[in-house]
Amino acid sequence: MILSRPRILTIGYFTTDLLVKVDRFADIDDEVPIQTFGEYQGGSAANTAVGVRRLGVPAALLTCVGNDELARKGLRILASEDVDISRVATSRKGLGSPYVVGIVDPQGERQLYSYGGAAQELTPDQLTREDLADVTHLHICTLGPEFVERALEIAGEADHRITVSADPGALGCAGEKATGLRPLLPRLDLLFLNTVEMGLLINMTDVRQLPVCADALPPRVAIKLGAKGCVLYERGAALTFAPAFKVDAIDTTGAGDAFAAGHLVGWIHGLVGEGLATFSNAVAALSTRVHGCRDGLPTMNEVTAFLRVHCTTNPIETRMGR
Repeated sequence: MILSRPRILTIGYFTTDLLVKVDRFADIDDEVPIQTFGEYQGGSAANTAVGVRRLGVPAALLTCVGNDELARKGLRILASEDVDISRVATSRKGLGSPYVVGIVDPQGERQLYSYGGAAQELTPDQLTREDLADVTHLHICTLGPEFVERALEIAGEADHRITVSADPGALGCAGEKATGLRPLLPRLDLLFLNTVEMGLLINMTDVRQLPVCADALPPRVAIKLGAKGCVLYERGAALTFAPAFKVDAIDTTGAGDAFAAGHLVGWIHGLVGEGLATFSNAVAALSTRVHGCRDGLPTMNEVTAFLRVHCTTNPIETRMGR
C-alpha cells in the first residue's frame, strides 16, 4: 500500500517553557538581574510537529502530559495549529506536565534546565501499529534507544513505506543511551546531531570525517552548526556545507527543532544537497526572530519570500515548479 499524502508523527516531549532574558549568564555564586521573562510553548517533538504543519505537511504528536492546566492550555494551542493530538496520553501517576526554564543572553544564546514530569511515563509500547495507519514518517526526539528500536520495528512491519529519523539531543547521546543507540544508527533513514552530540554519539568532532564512518551511520545525517549553518552527509555523495543566513536573532531556543522540521519537509518535497541545506537553514533562521520555540516558526509562504530575497535560486520553488 502507498499513502498518497505524507504525514509525520513526532514522538517525544511537549513542554511549557519559562524563558528568562539576561544581559549575561551568571557565574558560580554570581547574581544577574532578569531583564524580561515570559511563558511559551515548547518541547522538541511538539515544536517539530508545529514546524512541519506550518510548512504544509500534516503532523501528529505522541507524548505524555500531566492532568493539569499546563497540558490543557498546551493541547488547545497544538489543536489550533492543526496538529493531531489524538495520540497524546495523560499521566497515570499524577505527575505534572514537563517544564523547561531557559536563560537567554543578548546574542540569543541560551542555557536550559528541564523537568521531565509526565513525559517520563512515555513508554515504547505506547507506539502501536494503529498509530502508523496514516503515517509515512516517524521522528523521535530526545528519547532513548528503546524508542528508536520500537519505531524501527513497527515501521518495518507496516503495510506501507515508513521512514524513521531521530534527533536524540544531548540527553539521548549521553552514557548508556549512546551505547544503546549506536547499533541502531545504520537502520535509521536520517539522523540529526549538533557537534557536541556528534562527539558523544560517534566519537567524532570533525564533520569532514563522516564518510569514514559510513558503515556505522544512517544513509543521511544532518549536522546542525548553529550560527555556522549545517553539514549534510549522504552515503556515497560529497558532503554538503551550507552557511547560516545572517539574521538579527532574538532567541535561538528551538532553532534546532525548526531546522529538523524544515529538513523533513524539504526532504519530503524531494530536495537534496545544497537545496535541502539552504531550505533547512532558512526555516531555522526565521524561527529566531522572536522569543520562544514556536512563535517564529515560519509558514511555507514566509520561507519562500525569505529565499527569494536571500538566494539567486529558490530551491523549494524550483523543485515544486513555481
